[in-house]
Formats: sequence, C-alpha cells, structure tokens
Amino acid sequence: MKKILLYSIVALLTLPLSKANTADPYDHTTWEVTANNYQFSMTVTTALVFDMKESRDVNDKIAAFTGNDCRGVAHPKTYVPEDDRYLANLLVYSNTVSGDSITLYMYDASEDEISKVAKKIDFRSNATYGSVDDPYFSETSYDITFRITEEDTEISGAEVFLEGYGTDTTDSDGEITFSDVYPSDSIYYNVSAPGYEDYKNSLSLIDTAIIREVDMALESYDVTFNITNGTIPLGNATVNLSGYGKKETNVFGTVSFPDVIVDDSIQYSVGHNDYYNASGTIRVTDTAVSKKVRLTQTTYNIEFNVTDKGEPLEDVIISSVMNDTSEIIDIMNNEKPDAFSTNGNEVWSIDKNTAFQGRYAFISGEIFDNQVTKLKFNKFTRSGDFSFYSKVSCEADNDSLIFFIDGQKMDTWSGEQDWSNNTYAISRGNHTFEWIYAKDGSESRGKDRAWIDFIVTPSADTVRETQKTDINGETQFYDYPGDKKINYSIYYKSDNPIYQDSISHLSTDTIINLDFDLKPELEATNFISPNGDDKNDYWEIYNIARYQDYTVKIFTAGGELIYKTTDYGNNKWDGTKNGEKLPDGVYYYVITSPSKETVFKGIINLVN
Repeated sequence: MKKILLYSIVALLTLPLSKANTADPYDHTTWEVTANNYQFSMTVTTALVFDMKESRDVNDKIAAFTGNDCRGVAHPKTYVPEDDRYLANLLVYSNTVSGDSITLYMYDASEDEISKVAKKIDFRSNATYGSVDDPYFSETSYDITFRITEEDTEISGAEVFLEGYGTDTTDSDGEITFSDVYPSDSIYYNVSAPGYEDYKNSLSLIDTAIIREVDMALESYDVTFNITNGTIPLGNATVNLSGYGKKETNVFGTVSFPDVIVDDSIQYSVGHNDYYNASGTIRVTDTAVSKKVRLTQTTYNIEFNVTDKGEPLEDVIISSVMNDTSEIIDIMNNEKPDAFSTNGNEVWSIDKNTAFQGRYAFISGEIFDNQVTKLKFNKFTRSGDFSFYSKVSCEADNDSLIFFIDGQKMDTWSGEQDWSNNTYAISRGNHTFEWIYAKDGSESRGKDRAWIDFIVTPSADTVRETQKTDINGETQFYDYPGDKKINYSIYYKSDNPIYQDSISHLSTDTIINLDFDLKPELEATNFISPNGDDKNDYWEIYNIARYQDYTVKIFTAGGELIYKTTDYGNNKWDGTKNGEKLPDGVYYYVITSPSKETVFKGIINLVN
C-alpha cells in the first residue's frame, strides 16, 4: 500500500498545472487571465502611451501575451498626483521561472483600437519592470514600408538603413518593411543599390504606419533656409520641413535639408523662443533652393498699478529705459566703411570670396617677413558686449592676428582656424578697437592672411518712454520685446525717483503692482466753530485713512493736553474738553505715527 500511494503522488505532481488562457491579442474582450493557473509572477508598473500621449482613461487597458496565451491584464487606475499621471499595475504570470518572451498589447477605449507595444520583455519570476517614481513606458509603434523603384521598375536587393532599426534589403517587389518603429519627429534613412547613387533623407513618424516611396532616378536638391530678424541671423531657430523632419539653424542662421524630392508645394514652419512663428511653402523644381525667412520678435505689454497704502495713486510718473538693439557692422559692398582706418606695411581691404555673413569681409593686407598690417576704428558705446568673427590661415605660433581694445591686448589667433565668434565686455564710453596681423622672419604657411567680419557693438542710445498713472493708479507700456531688460523709475511730486527696479525675459503680458507709504504732508483745517450750524463744527483732517492708528493730541496755548485719540476718523474733536466748551483762542496739535518716526504739528483757531 505504501508504494502505491507514493507512486500516485508523484504521478499527480508531474501532470500539467492548468490550461493556458487562450485569447486573441487583437480582441480585447478575450483578454482574461486566471492567476491560480500559474506558479510564478512578475510586476510591470507602466504608463500607457498612445501616439506620444500618456493615457488618462481608466477604461484603457494593457495585456501581456505569449503567443495567444494571455498572461495578465490591467487598467491605468493608479493616479500619481505629484506626477499627474495614471499607471497600470500589470501582474504577468508564467509556469516557468524565466525564459518566456512577453509581448504587450494596449487597448485605447476612446478610439476602440488595439496596438502592440514594440519592445518585448523577458519573464523572470518576482522581477519588476518600472516603479511609481520611474514607470515603464508602454509605447505604440508602427510599421514603415519602403518601396524602392527606378521610375516604374521595382529595385530588389536595395539596402535600406533606418536609423535605430538597422539595415535590410528589398524583396522582388522592391519593398521592405521595418516593424515596431517608435513615433519620432525625424528619423534618418539611407537607400543604396548597385548602380545607383545613395539616397539619404529623413521622415516623420507620428501616429500611423507609413509607406515611403523612393525613386532612385528621381531628382532631388538641397533646400537651405536663412533665418534672420531683419538685421542679424538667428541661431537655434527650429525649421520643420514637411516630410523631412526638424533641424536647428547654426550661428549663421542657416540650416540645410539635403536631397529634397522635387515637389511643387512643400510646407515649412519656423519657430524661435523670442519670435513669432512663420510658415509657408516652397517649390523644388530643377535647382537648389535658398529660402530667406524673417521672424518678427515677440512683444508683451507691461501694466503698472501704483497705490499708496492701498489707495490708487494718480499722476505718478513712470519712466522706462531699454537698451536699443546692438549695432551691426557688416560689410555690404567692396568698399571699406568710413569709420575704419588701416595702415602698416600694407592696408586691409575687402574680400568678396571669403565671408562669415553675406558676401564681403575684411581681409588683412598681403605682407612679408617682419611686417604688419593694421585695421582699427573708434566708437562711443554704452556698456555691453562687443563681438566679431575672425578667421586665420597662417604659420602656427609665429604669424598671428592680434586684437586690442583701447591699446590692451585681448586675444591672439594663429595657425588654421575657421570662422569663430569672439565676445568682450566693454564699459560705457569711447573705445578704440584694433586688429593687427603680424608676420615673423621665418617661413609662411596657409594663405598667410586673416579675416574679420560681422562686428557687433552695443548701441550708444537707449529707448525711453514716460507715462503717468490715471485716476485708478494704472498705466500701460505696450510692445516690449521679451529678450530685453527694461529698467524703470517711479517719480512722485519730485525729480528724484522714489523707486527703481528692472524686469527682463518677458514671456507673457506682465502686471507690476507697487504699493508705497509716501507719508505726505498733513492737510487739515486750521479753524473750528462748534456752533451747531453744520459748518466747521469739527476739526477736520483730510485723507484721514492715510493716518490710521496715528496718535492725535490737542493742547492749549499753555501746554495743557485737552484731547487725545488713536482713531480720529471716528472720534473727531468738537472744541470741548470732557464735554465742556472751551474758550475761543489758539490751540495746537501734535500728530504722531505708530513708529513715532513721523510727527505733524500745527495750530487750530477755535471760535464758538
């Protein structure tokens, strides 16, 4: 009997534990799992991401599958207030300690759509993927199909490289599909095939699968954008060319999109933090395209609300001061600007073949061993930054370009150095700026020259605006650029400001509330006639609200205190002492602030 019983137990343990939870990954109504059917589990704390947006719908759900076996289901029901997001706590089950490959599927209830999460995860008993503080992001993914042709003929065996997803070759129909590609504003790809020139481009993948057709025989050209504010080039501007992704302009304000396919109308948009966006279309036909776009600077309004102890203050003068736009000295033709002088063994001239910005730049004179060529100019400026671009091609360490401000050596450049920006802080006043290119007595290297271009100086002027507050203590300053610092001064009944401050980096319309304690001179009547005719029956202090909690004392001419209060607005003097009339005559008052720093004195004529 003992042997039979032991055999029965062993046989029972070797039987399968349960039946798998067979379901259809693309039918969310079949997503069910019975936890008791499995021995092991792991946890996935995840945010559901549809089309680059996190789910906030508790009716959405996520399921884990191995093949058609549903291994776990969860909804994004856990709200994390500090991160303002909803998380799903997905328990994934298995009957093996490790090794199962888990595929995640998400159901978007609002769209009634199911999408597969691109990344698979490996099952490990008791493992955790993500946490409340750092969740695992379950993201939708899409397929990208490339169709490679020469006009109408499919090209098989063409190699297509997709950035981040490797290289694959087209089939007999000239097609290749990359599965589970994550959404992106710009994905680089390259197509190559024997006998054809390589084709390089980028594409946008946001919220749907796409097919990108590439005709290896189709002409394409470069498209270059030049972004300015009308005066200077704008670096870090974002240019979005439809179908070709986003790029940022360099310090020259330029950005290029290579190999743009011929098209009668390609949409573009340009954005910059300190400027209004611009958009339009370009036409690519049979040549490279250069598009100039001028951005308009964003501006904001500043409103001042001025009060005196909470009361609106009229006729307050507010003066604003804003530095004017820096002055740019850019060489516009083949003539040296009048402000510059040049001397030495040879003079500086204008080069129309090598420039940082535009077509022209200063170039040093052609000199020989132990010679120099000098360029300088004088200018009165406010304090700020002085800058220019320089380029040198000469013998390293021996020949050099040297820059001076007011006779003080600031910098030296030597060897082969391409265009670079150089910036120096200067004070307000008249300055002399000088560049000297000098050669020693040894050999020469490179072009043996130096170039200067795009000189920027602080403006000598400022923009000023003065306004007065209205009866409500308000006034507005309109259309101030967001990237400027605005200094303002407050004047009231004086040529000296009662307050000064500044504001900078405006990003929205701004309200500045200013409340003062101006401690004005006391205004009060010097006469009282308490005869009951409702005229001058009380001694009046004007604007009494300004003197709340002030102590008011009234004395006889002989110095006797006959009246005292700290609430004069509700306890006015009627010419009596303890209810008894006082004789006609001259009395005087002393009014003291709570801090005792302010004292007002005066006389009162009493006539009964």
